[in-house]
Amino acid sequence: MSYQLIRGTFESRTYDALISAGLSSKHIFFDNVGENPPTSGAYATISMSFTDTIADTVSCEGLEDLRGSLSCNVYTAKNQGSKTGEDICLEVIKAWLAINTFKAQPTDQIRSMKTRSIEGPITIAPDDRPFHVNNVACNWMARAK
Repeated sequence: MSYQLIRGTFESRTYDALISAGLSSKHIFFDNVGENPPTSGAYATISMSFTDTIADTVSCEGLEDLRGSLSCNVYTAKNQGSKTGEDICLEVIKAWLAINTFKAQPTDQIRSMKTRSIEGPITIAPDDRPFHVNNVACNWMARAK
């Protein structure tokens, strides 16, 4: 089992939601790729962690249960209110909720995937950057070959 299959699935759905919300592909960064934020305009960072990997030895099918967390920070212009960042976060939340409707086909390597405990959008305390920061996060679980 490769972590990349799970990472790619969850990250690509988050990425697609950010594109749908109007962000440029050049303004979306992943935790495993260096962040080079723009000087103006909105951008986002996506971070994914694997917290538990459980090998399933009972079913003898070679399936693994994986769990972790997924987080997306959305950076928008300061002093213009929260609406822009919250609207972008809403698109991400919709994409994460849509994951729960996934129905595996017999040939799919991912047998099931779910998101749980979705939080946000939460306003993160200001930092030195000239951006307002909203965060959405969730726990996820997947079962894969």
